[in-house]
Amino acid sequence: MHQHEFCPLHQIRQYYWGLTETLTATIDNQRWALVLLVALHVLLYLFVVIHYAQQIIAYNDTISYNDNDTTTVTAIVDSL
Repeated sequence: MHQHEFCPLHQIRQYYWGLTETLTATIDNQRWALVLLVALHVLLYLFVVIHYAQQIIAYNDTISYNDNDTTTVTAIVDSL
């Protein structure tokens, strides 16, 4: 046996890397809740990034559409 097997820090490191199978049911349930929480945060991040990208694309399309109409606006202003 290694001398650090009963060290709490070593046990925490094992739990962090998922190397131990001797978890109690409570700790195991908390681990899956944390995995779910992280997965939901990743999905929320992706939603926000995609939504923001769509807004930027729509804004750029509006800008390019308005740039094409500047000759009409200039002609109207010149005629006044």
